[in-house]
Amino acid sequence: SKVAMFFDEKRIITIHRLPQAFLGDIKEKQIDSRICESSSTLVLRIIEGVLQSYLKPGEKLSDEIDHYETQIFLQKRMPDLLENLYYLKRKATVTKKIIKLSEEVIITLEKQFGTSQALEELWDIYTKVETNYEQIVEDAQNLTHTYLSLSAQRTNEVMRVLTIFSVFFMPLTFIAGIYGMNFDWMPELRVWWGYPLTLGCMLFVSIVIFFWFYRKRWI
Repeated sequence: SKVAMFFDEKRIITIHRLPQAFLGDIKEKQIDSRICESSSTLVLRIIEGVLQSYLKPGEKLSDEIDHYETQIFLQKRMPDLLENLYYLKRKATVTKKIIKLSEEVIITLEKQFGTSQALEELWDIYTKVETNYEQIVEDAQNLTHTYLSLSAQRTNEVMRVLTIFSVFFMPLTFIAGIYGMNFDWMPELRVWWGYPLTLGCMLFVSIVIFFWFYRKRWI
């Protein structure tokens, strides 16, 4: 919720569409207690409250990243998190851009009011918030890349297993297809050991393929 301020040496006007709890706290601590020194100090406190309002959403996004990271690395089945990671990254990126706009406001106030302890505290909070969201964006990007890499890796693993099974059954299917043709004159078709011989050939071919895969370290 955007907060607009208009101020001079004697008064400050804030405009905001939704209620802001930190404005009530500032009014109670600074104005009602009559410890407010000047309008410039009050302006800095308001901007400080605006920046601090980004801290809890940042913590929530960090917790979501930790939750998704646990799901990706600890679950055997890859969960469908790509859309959630995209929205998380977009939230952090948009918030980071909005926070970056506040830097120009602080620089303008520094030129107008000069350096003070309140302004230094404001810079510290700004740096903390900006660094926090930069880290969130970086973590979201890294987690997205990791998710895509692991998804591709698991897909390749499935394809490797399916390929191994298909290689095992291709020669067996070939032999079964040959002897399944309805011709009168075929080798060993009328002898009693023809069927065991064919099964033995299938078993021999399977063993040869298995040891060949094992030697290549494919299984």
